[in-house]
Amino acid sequence: MSFLKRFDFFPKFTVDNISKPTLLGSILSLSAMSIMFFLMYEQFHEYVNPTIVKETIILHDQDQNTKIALNLQMLFLHMPCDILSVDQEDDLGNHYKDIHSTLIKHRFTKNHTVVIEDDELKPEEIINEVEGDEQCQLSGHIDIQKVPGNIHISNHAFRHEWENLKVVEAKVFPRMTLSHETEILNFGNYSTIHHILRRFGISEHTEFNRGKKLPKFITNTKKNFDYFLKIIPYQFVDEERDDTTVGYQYSLNFRERPFIDDNHKMHIVKINYSFSPVAMRITRKKKYISHFLGHVCAIIGGIFVIFGLINKLFFACCEVDKKL
Repeated sequence: MSFLKRFDFFPKFTVDNISKPTLLGSILSLSAMSIMFFLMYEQFHEYVNPTIVKETIILHDQDQNTKIALNLQMLFLHMPCDILSVDQEDDLGNHYKDIHSTLIKHRFTKNHTVVIEDDELKPEEIINEVEGDEQCQLSGHIDIQKVPGNIHISNHAFRHEWENLKVVEAKVFPRMTLSHETEILNFGNYSTIHHILRRFGISEHTEFNRGKKLPKFITNTKKNFDYFLKIIPYQFVDEERDDTTVGYQYSLNFRERPFIDDNHKMHIVKINYSFSPVAMRITRKKKYISHFLGHVCAIIGGIFVIFGLINKLFFACCEVDKKL
């Protein structure tokens, strides 16, 4: 008991002004110290770890001249690279055909060996690609404006070759399908967003970059494939670095539908996209050492004042019991 009384921070004084530690005072003092250290640890943990605040905002983006990159990588399992084209159009009336300045087509054998490409388009080469089960990987990015639009992948830029194969190569033509695997689909400078996501404590394997959650359409017949993307802007505000970065999440729906073969239509992969007016703002709050020290002082002072009052209350109650 005498050992515990040494921890009494609220000693009583006799009429001779001599301090008199008590067991009750020691218990209250140890309780006060435990609570104080716990609260100080919580304050320190909050100070050294980032405070992230999320809020929904209505985004009024007046900058319609700035384009964003749609990063794309798709592997086509039964379509020659030589007649695969990518077009893009939007609600502003822009229509870009056979985009190849920012997209690269790589030929692979069925064993995933790279094939050296020939710049000259030869019908017999296309037939050899189909018969050899070559695969075509489409990778790169497409710059889009912040208005609804679509990207369509088909054989539109090579209609003459398409019609010729359809008439002349009756055995080869049915094997040409848009069966594909989507490997990458995200927006903006993803290398920058990757670091931003880590700083804000957000996993990169989300709707910013779906990775393994992207669809795969494996079929041996001609079909049409539709993607529907709703793009959601995200503002990352870093108050500690006084910096704001914009990223883009998206929701994705997709489907496959039958292809009706006639003299005018071609099978197609169509990626429809639109922008949501509702955006997310994620703020990493700036921390101040003065706030941390102020909270620590408030904890120390408040704990000792409160437990001092509790100690006096118990002491007063004990004195009343003694008199009774």
